[in-house]
Amino acid sequence: MNVNTKDFRKLIRVYFAPKLHEVGFMGTDHHFVKTTDNHFIYTLVIQADKSGGSCVMEMGVHLDFLPNSIGEFKSSNEMTTYDCEFRKRLNKNPNWFQFHWRR
Repeated sequence: MNVNTKDFRKLIRVYFAPKLHEVGFMGTDHHFVKTTDNHFIYTLVIQADKSGGSCVMEMGVHLDFLPNSIGEFKSSNEMTTYDCEFRKRLNKNPNWFQFHWRR
C-alpha cells in the first residue's frame, strides 16, 4: 500500500498520536515532545517519504537548562528533534558496524 504524505499524517494523528499521548507526549501531526521533572525533554519526529511507502523516525533528547545547538533557549513546547544535541534516526537498514558485528 502506497500512502501519500497527507494520508500518512492522518494515520499518525488517528492511530499513533493517541498512543504517544498515553505515555506523556504532546503533539498531533508529526512532531511530539515529552518533558520530565528531571529536566529532560524527549522529542520525536516522523518524516513521511514524499513518494509514499516509507518513513523515517528521529528521536532526540535535550536538557531544558541548555541552549540548543545554535545557542537559543527554547521552551519545551517549541522544542523539536532538530533542536536536540543528542538524536538518533531509526532505520531498518543496519549501518556498517552493525552489519559486520552480526557476522
